[in-house]
Amino acid sequence: MPTIAASPHGSAPLETARLVLRPLVAGDAAAAAAIGDDLEVAKHLSFLPHPFTEDAAAAWIASTTVRPGGRRIAAVERRTGRLIGVTGVYPDSDGGAEIGFWLGRAFWGHGFATEMAGASIDVALSRGHDPVWATVLPGNAASIRVLAKLGFVRGGAYRKWFILRGEEVPLHRYVLDRTLPTSAAADSAQ
Repeated sequence: MPTIAASPHGSAPLETARLVLRPLVAGDAAAAAAIGDDLEVAKHLSFLPHPFTEDAAAAWIASTTVRPGGRRIAAVERRTGRLIGVTGVYPDSDGGAEIGFWLGRAFWGHGFATEMAGASIDVALSRGHDPVWATVLPGNAASIRVLAKLGFVRGGAYRKWFILRGEEVPLHRYVLDRTLPTSAAADSAQ
């Protein structure tokens, strides 16, 4: 069963081919701020202010606004040991879970987002959450491609408040299509 350690003394972090996924901790604030302060990253995320300072990152990491049972997960590149993004699994009130992911711009286009999101799906499903879903801005073609590679299909509309925009924004909701053979989703992610 995939797991994300609750503490450095808990079970081992989840590892993928190129990433170590572990809980996001206070010591990640500077790195999270460095990647989240990029306006090209922040404009796609509902919860990030701009600028996203180290103090703001530390407050966000320490906040208790994660849905009950939710996890903010640091994606650390195995080769370098540096934080390259954040993913998460956020249970909903209907037994499903929303996944989310964001990645530093320097790491776009190399398959890391697909790897991060795939690991988050594994965690959500191993905890019995169904359906697994995600939201994305209609114009965010890269994230839509990631979701499609992983077997998600468009499943309606959603709205979220975006701090940066100061308004509620319409989003597309994507749901993991569990009728697809697992190998089809994995093959398309290559």
